[in-house]
Amino acid sequence: MQNNKTRNVNGFTLVELAVSLLIIGLLTAGALKGRALLDNARVASFMSELDAIEMAHINFVNLYGELPGDLRASGVLPGCGADNANFCAGGNQDGAIGTVQSATNVDTSLSVEHAMYWKHLVLSKFYTGLDPTVDINDADNMERGVTHPMIYRNTVLDIIHLTRSGCAGFECNEGPTYRLQPDFFRYTGAVGEGAIKPLYAERIDRKLDDGLPDTGRVQAEASSSECDTGRVYNSQNDSYNCVMFFQIGHGS
Repeated sequence: MQNNKTRNVNGFTLVELAVSLLIIGLLTAGALKGRALLDNARVASFMSELDAIEMAHINFVNLYGELPGDLRASGVLPGCGADNANFCAGGNQDGAIGTVQSATNVDTSLSVEHAMYWKHLVLSKFYTGLDPTVDINDADNMERGVTHPMIYRNTVLDIIHLTRSGCAGFECNEGPTYRLQPDFFRYTGAVGEGAIKPLYAERIDRKLDDGLPDTGRVQAEASSSECDTGRVYNSQNDSYNCVMFFQIGHGS
């Protein structure tokens, strides 16, 4: 009897150990499921926000006949007048947003038309949630969720304009393209410094396009092979290794 009491006080029976392991397993499974639910909710929210932004772009073009950022906005766009109260500038109406590039890693932070793209959308009332009064001629004033959309985690949605000239692979997708990137800088593709995990990049790609990182209007890349290998997403890689691209019109 004494030995049994000692064993019960100082140790655990097999039943107690089994119950403890079961509880730990349930808690772990619950935490993982909760994380998956949160990630799935973020993906769904991102796609919804992306659709709203693209619709704002389409409505802007339908009304003004020019691209946001490229429009000669003074006297045409509300809040973009001669008084320059909103630090608003117009573009050159050459049919492109900023400098047309054949590389996806182009730095758009200092381009007037790229920066004004979002200001034009907000001043036109087709998009909300950003502050159109910020002087983004100074790149130091650019801020996620203030001057540029932050619609997936702590990332930035930027705009680039690609050309087919001398293109290969993704660069053959011509025209205005949204880029989901980690921050305001020329993306280096370093491991773990992307905007989204390959698993969720693939899910978005499958939902909106063909599910392949190197084809279609929705694509992803990194300078390393951590995002995709052999034109297949590395969905087992749990790091934020992908930067995504969404050619406007991806849903059509």
